[in-house]
Amino acid sequence: DLVIVGPEAPLVSGLSDKLRNIGIPSFGPHADGAKLEGSKRFAKKIMMDLGIPTAGVQHLTSESDLSEAVDKWGSPWVVKRDVLAGGKGVLVTENRDEAIDFIHSSIETDGMVLLEEFLSGEEASMLVLMDESGFVALPCSQDHKRVGEGDVGLNTGGMGAYAPAPIVTTEVQNAVISQIVEPMYSYLSSQEIPYRGCLYVGLMINSEGCPFV
Repeated sequence: DLVIVGPEAPLVSGLSDKLRNIGIPSFGPHADGAKLEGSKRFAKKIMMDLGIPTAGVQHLTSESDLSEAVDKWGSPWVVKRDVLAGGKGVLVTENRDEAIDFIHSSIETDGMVLLEEFLSGEEASMLVLMDESGFVALPCSQDHKRVGEGDVGLNTGGMGAYAPAPIVTTEVQNAVISQIVEPMYSYLSSQEIPYRGCLYVGLMINSEGCPFV
């Protein structure tokens, strides 16, 4: 009667589309909607087109001048693989050589990589349940992503989480809804096939209480 899809990979591969075609409702977005999770490059383009606050980005390939790219914003460097990585595939480092090595290896395996502007602040996550009838934002949570003690090293898929997140005050939550969730919902619900399922919003809250994705 109803299929609830957990992992990202089957959604990106179109499981919800196939279920819909045979008349079985599913909780999980269609393949185009799932690209928001499956491709950081795709998600970044949508956010920038909609004016949603997010970090600047450079798309790097084997043709790029890596020295010029890493010097544009300086340390720390945020390097993200544009693949389904289960919450991993991201390097945040103050070591220039480590950043360039990760960029090289990512380009070799994936053909391109994203170098993002570093955002300082405190992280939080919001899950938003939505379909064409509306959306409901769940309380924000915080998880423990970095593999090493003291928030160092590669990202993991999350090692424990708690909610609500103290950093997300009522004012911050209202800003997240108005500046991020509502523009995304307006866009996603207006598509030929609306987004149905859970939208994951990874947030960085800066010292002024302004949220960025």
